[in-house]
Amino acid sequence: MKRILITLLLISLYLPLAAQSQVDVTTTPITVVVPAIKLVTGAGANKVLTSDASGNGTWQAAAGGDSNWTSVEADTIRARDGDGLHLLDDSGTKGIFVEDGGHVGIGTASPSYLFHVNGISKSTTSYATTVNGGTFSSAGIGSMVIRPTSGSENYDLTIDTPATGQTIEIDPNNAGAGVLYLGESGDSDITAIYGNVGIGTTSPASKLHLDAAGGTDGTGSRLDNASVSTTDATPTTIFTLATATNLKYTIRATFSACQDDGSSDAGMGWFFMCKNVAGTVTETADEVEKEVDNSGGDVIVSGTVSGTNYLIQVTGIAAENWNWEATINITAVAH
Repeated sequence: MKRILITLLLISLYLPLAAQSQVDVTTTPITVVVPAIKLVTGAGANKVLTSDASGNGTWQAAAGGDSNWTSVEADTIRARDGDGLHLLDDSGTKGIFVEDGGHVGIGTASPSYLFHVNGISKSTTSYATTVNGGTFSSAGIGSMVIRPTSGSENYDLTIDTPATGQTIEIDPNNAGAGVLYLGESGDSDITAIYGNVGIGTTSPASKLHLDAAGGTDGTGSRLDNASVSTTDATPTTIFTLATATNLKYTIRATFSACQDDGSSDAGMGWFFMCKNVAGTVTETADEVEKEVDNSGGDVIVSGTVSGTNYLIQVTGIAAENWNWEATINITAVAH
C-alpha cells in the first residue's frame, strides 16, 4: 500500500513539470543526439534517404537503379556489378563508359575495342583503336588501328576511311621490312619499303619506282643512286640489277668520278640494254652516250652479266684513289 501511495505522489509531481517543459518542435529547432536512427518506411538494402514535399523522410531506390552504384576504394572507383561503369555529363546521355572486361567507350555504351570512340565529328560514324591483334568494322567514315601482333615485335598504325577505301598504314616489320602505304585499300598509290618508294606499285625495286599499270612484276620506270671507290684498275661493281624473268631493261646511267686529291675527274653518260628470257640474261647494248674524261681516258664504265643479275662496273687507275657516284634510270617492259 505504501509503494502505491509513493508512486502516485511521484506521478502527481512529474505531470505539471512535464507540461511546463513541452516544446513545439514545429516552430523551435532542437538538437537530438542519439547513437542511431531507424526509418522503417521503404526500408531495404542499397536505398537512399529521400524527403517528400512535406519533409517526410523515407528510403527510396536510387535513381536509375542499382547499376548506378559504384564501389569506392582507395585510389579506385569500381563498378559494383557486371553492368560496367558510366561517367556521364549533366544530360546523363554523353560521357565515358568502362565495360566489364576493360573496353572503354566514348560516345558508345557498347565498345567493340579496348578504346572505341564514336561520333568524333558531325560526319563521323565511328572511330576505333584496337590493340593486340583485333579487327575493326568497315562501317563508318573512318577508323584507326594501333595493333601489336601477339607474340612478336610487329607494330602498325592504320588510318582507314572505309567509305572510300583510302588508307594510311605504317608497318615497321611487315615480312621483315618496314612499310608505309598511302593509297587505296588493297592497292597502294605510294609505298615505301626500307627506303624504296613506289608509286603505283606495292613492290618498289629501286629508290624510286613508278608503275602506271599498278603491278608487282617489276615493270615501269625506276631511279637509283649508287657510289663506290676504286684504288686500282680492277673492275668494281657500282650497281647490281636483279632481273626478273621475261623482262627487257633499258638502262641510262650518268657517272661522276673524281680523284680524291682533285687532280683529275671524269663525267660520262652510258647506255645499257639487257633482257631476261626464261631465266637467261643477255646483254644487247653497252655503249657510251657522252663522255668528258680528264683522266687520260683510263677510267672505264662497263656492263656484264652474272647469273640473273646485270652488273654495272667502273674501273679506276692503278695506285690512284677515285670516288664514283652514279644515277641509274631503268625502264623495264614485259616481253
